[in-house]
Amino acid sequence: MNNEAVKPKYLNYTEILGFKIPLVWCSLAMLIGLIFHEVVEAILVPPLTLLMVYICHKITSFFLSFQEHSGILSEKVYGVIIKFIWFSAVLGFFIPLFSAAFESVNNEVNFEFFNGVFSIVYFGFALAAANKWGKTYVPKH
Repeated sequence: MNNEAVKPKYLNYTEILGFKIPLVWCSLAMLIGLIFHEVVEAILVPPLTLLMVYICHKITSFFLSFQEHSGILSEKVYGVIIKFIWFSAVLGFFIPLFSAAFESVNNEVNFEFFNGVFSIVYFGFALAAANKWGKTYVPKH
């Protein structure tokens, strides 16, 4: 981005926290799962969730890196897309979380646990968007 575009604070915080949030989230989920749920579920779901966060981050970073190499979009449009991805990821985090907390699906506690733990996967998209802010195409002469 040009010098006029300053990185928003929420993107800075996301970039600073990095993978610490999903790591803490999954650690707490594993602890809660071991205490209140099945042991197999508690051991498998959090690490697989961390893996999905990493995969979502890498895939999103890959697609956003096209802008660095080709300059398909203008800087303003690219900044709007980064913000859209970040806000969509936050929304994608809260919807399954509240669904798991307040909605009962035929008394399926395991589904609610999985949905609550897995909701952090969307953080991978937000982290990729925060990392790719300001990485725009610079023509080579």
